[in-house]
Amino acid sequence: MKQIAGCARIREEIPDILHDESRFESGVPSLVCFPETIEDLQNVLSDAAAHGRGVTFIGAQTGTTGGAVPDEGTCAIAFSAMNRIRTISWEEGKPVLVCDPGVTLDTIERFLDAPATWPYQIPGSEKLAPGAFFYPPDPTEMTAQLGGTVATNASGARSYRFGPTRSHIAWLDLVLADGDTITVRRSREGSASWDRRLTTDRGTILTVPALPFNSPEIKNAAGYFSSATMDAVDLFIGSEGTLAAISGIGIALQPAPTILSGLTFFGSNDDAFNFADFLQKEADVAAIEFFDNGSLRFIDQYRIRLPDKIPEFPKEAKTAILWEYIEDQPGKFETIMERWEEALISCGSSFDATWSGFDDAEKERLHSFRHALPEMVNSIIAENKRSCREIRKIGTDSAFSAAEFRPAYSEMMRMIETSGLVFAAFGHLGDHHIHINLIPSTPEELSAALKLYDELMALALRHGGTVSAEHGIGKIKKKYLRAMYGEEAVAAMCRVRAALDPKGMLNPGNLF
Repeated sequence: MKQIAGCARIREEIPDILHDESRFESGVPSLVCFPETIEDLQNVLSDAAAHGRGVTFIGAQTGTTGGAVPDEGTCAIAFSAMNRIRTISWEEGKPVLVCDPGVTLDTIERFLDAPATWPYQIPGSEKLAPGAFFYPPDPTEMTAQLGGTVATNASGARSYRFGPTRSHIAWLDLVLADGDTITVRRSREGSASWDRRLTTDRGTILTVPALPFNSPEIKNAAGYFSSATMDAVDLFIGSEGTLAAISGIGIALQPAPTILSGLTFFGSNDDAFNFADFLQKEADVAAIEFFDNGSLRFIDQYRIRLPDKIPEFPKEAKTAILWEYIEDQPGKFETIMERWEEALISCGSSFDATWSGFDDAEKERLHSFRHALPEMVNSIIAENKRSCREIRKIGTDSAFSAAEFRPAYSEMMRMIETSGLVFAAFGHLGDHHIHINLIPSTPEELSAALKLYDELMALALRHGGTVSAEHGIGKIKKKYLRAMYGEEAVAAMCRVRAALDPKGMLNPGNLF
């Protein structure tokens, strides 16, 4: 197992582990370990427990809340060497892909596209036809490691149709803070509810306290999950590494659908939102993604830097919606095009103002557009940080109910436009979940952005929204977790953590 010791050496050789995409930093660990096996992971955790040392789990650092950013002097565990697809098990005729936590999402996608040509043998893959199955959550960052997406219950564009990561996890292998291990599996449908007890492989029985609340019905990734119908797997998904280390993951694959897509331009937010309302009533829509005027202008300003050429936007375009449609029968979309065209015209647009994504080249163009914006925002923040080390992206991650979304979003826009800060808003309109990215370039703008963010989160809570719909709380948003749930609920979450990690060793500084 590779190890790098000493703060100076770590900062010199692997500086990228010290921050995530938010550019937030919290210190330099004294030791970074790169386990290759479960036994390596157990040994590192057992040693850390014996010495009372905090441990930070590090994936691909694609997060935005500092959840995988190490604290000063801690031990960091980087999962990049635990990166193999292990096997495929067939459960009731359905494939479950078994992976190490460090496997990236793009690795999974490439394997499923061509399993027979994979460089090493994967038991069970002989039953897979190329491109026959897919892993649905679809987070934007395909370089993200699977373990990190489980730890944050990551989601993406197609989560509108297929649900977040939570909906696709069959089981988890876990290593607890003292090195003991446990496997948690999904309860069978119709079975009794979870009794809140866990039995480790050493025979220890752990009782997990119940939480005095149910998680919001809206899209949410803030705090521990709680539901009357939850099972043990649900406890660990989205727990941000504070309860256990993930050492193995079984993901439930689904048959890959044929997906058609389009990028439709509109003259205003209201026109785009009205078309989104129409799409939400259509049965086979897989994604409804929104890009505001600031986003389109941002791409225009920096399009020369983009690796893939994106055509000029229509002159009248102020906003856009990227939609995806599942065509489960050949020619099915043609049967609804007239109804869609009528809806588009009523919203001030048309198929003439739409970039289609029906063939492979067109789909790739839309894929490039979707990924260009967040990547460019992160790139500009990195540039700004060179002149001011404290600079980081300040981005909202709030979701709302359908009834509250428009008034909340309108009020947020008035506040941001009044501030004069540079911003771009885009995200998952189908889930009423838009990311508003504030992009400071000076210490004064950073201070103004942080103050404004406090006001935006207070507004989100007044409208019954969440402070985090998919990115988690991490180290950056802890005070908003308390504002959202209250002290009693947060204290109950702390009791859950204490039941599994009494010394608070795992990912110190996250959530609480």
